[in-house]
Amino acid sequence: MSNAPDSIEAPQPILDNKAAFFNVFPPDGYIPAESDRDGVTIFIPAPENHNDHQKVVEFDCPRCSGDSAFSADSGVLECKFCGFQQAPAGVKVGRQASEEQFRVTTLKAAKEGWGTNDRHDVVCQNCGTHESVSADMLTHNCAFCGSSRVVQTETIEDVLRPSALIPVEVTQEQLEEILNDWFSSSWLLPEKLKNIVANVEPDRVFLPFWTFDAHSQASWRAQVGHTVTTGTGKNRRTKTVWRWESGNASLSFDDHMVSGSKRISENLKSELGSYNMHGLVNYDPDYLAGSIAQAYDIELEHAWRIGRKAFREATRRACRQQASSGKIRNFSMELEFDNESWRYILLPVLMASYQFDNQTHRIVINGQTGKIFGQRPVDWRKVRNASLTSGAPPILAFITAGILNLIDLIEAAGVAFAVGGFLSLVAVVLTGIFYFMGYNLQKQKWGDELSSGADFSNPDDYADDDGGTNGN
Repeated sequence: MSNAPDSIEAPQPILDNKAAFFNVFPPDGYIPAESDRDGVTIFIPAPENHNDHQKVVEFDCPRCSGDSAFSADSGVLECKFCGFQQAPAGVKVGRQASEEQFRVTTLKAAKEGWGTNDRHDVVCQNCGTHESVSADMLTHNCAFCGSSRVVQTETIEDVLRPSALIPVEVTQEQLEEILNDWFSSSWLLPEKLKNIVANVEPDRVFLPFWTFDAHSQASWRAQVGHTVTTGTGKNRRTKTVWRWESGNASLSFDDHMVSGSKRISENLKSELGSYNMHGLVNYDPDYLAGSIAQAYDIELEHAWRIGRKAFREATRRACRQQASSGKIRNFSMELEFDNESWRYILLPVLMASYQFDNQTHRIVINGQTGKIFGQRPVDWRKVRNASLTSGAPPILAFITAGILNLIDLIEAAGVAFAVGGFLSLVAVVLTGIFYFMGYNLQKQKWGDELSSGADFSNPDDYADDDGGTNGN
């Protein structure tokens, strides 16, 4: 942008030639603005464009021009053809990754897009998920529902660019070990399932998350009840005496995560487990090479309301814990927040779909810790056979009791009958445990959430004021 003067005064020779004047006016760096006077045009300095000099990254190998992808094994960008390696420019910053204050100027100055032309957006026609994939991916199945009904769509460029991410740290060797252990960890799984492992190839997916820091200060007041006993013997009475109490609480919150994707519910986020924020690196598009990424579809304002609600509830609990009794009524709290900041980051997961008995099952793995969960088919014949086996001892006990009763060994028959009753109870309990293990093993609910998305509440439901909170 040129250094334009604060006021524009056109040279006199140009004023004598109207056509020439409008060929050079306004100068570079100025744009027209609204004017209160009819027929008068005002020109003001153009706002600085923070996106003009954004780095555009191509993932082509500098040696053979082949496609490159980030490798968790080596921690570098690696060519798929000649093996050339190049380290990403992102620097490991951990919890020191930059945080942003809640200012309008911050959002205006934020960079947008992915910072590379080597990606395009696709949308799943089955579940509606939008994903960003590497341009070299000629075919693609939706990472969330496994559907192949995926079509290319217009790339969204006006979303904020992530400030940091955690690279995929699970190596190929670790991944194979995780899958082998998971597919053979229970006797309830079908024997044929072990043959599936070699065909499971998870996609590397980066999911959007917002992290929030804040400090809360609250003052509270409530009536606190205490049980008082009066009298003795028949005249003994108990009653609750209510006294007013008050206090102050102060809490600090660091890196509270809120999902930026409507495809990830709180249950799924919980099952993924925690991420070590010391693994954060400054965002660089090199880390996305060969991976799928999802831009946020939960805006910052909505996510901050969710975060504030969690902060408010935590502060409220801290206040109530200061009361001298658990009996509380007419509770009120005055709450203020300060030192509020946010970050937009990407966290890695490995997602896979596999077919077994004409059914699709899904797997999700934490890309940093390797924690795995998802759907596994259960061999219900094994469950049924185990249940029948547990029922055999009580049946034998009852048969024995009958035989002893026929030969007039009444006392022994009573003992055998009692043993049979006890074993029957054990068999019922074991049968319940077997079926519970089977249903828990399938974890169908998590798979359903992956395909249908999370049910987030209306953001208007989250009160965003800093005033009082009342409740009993």
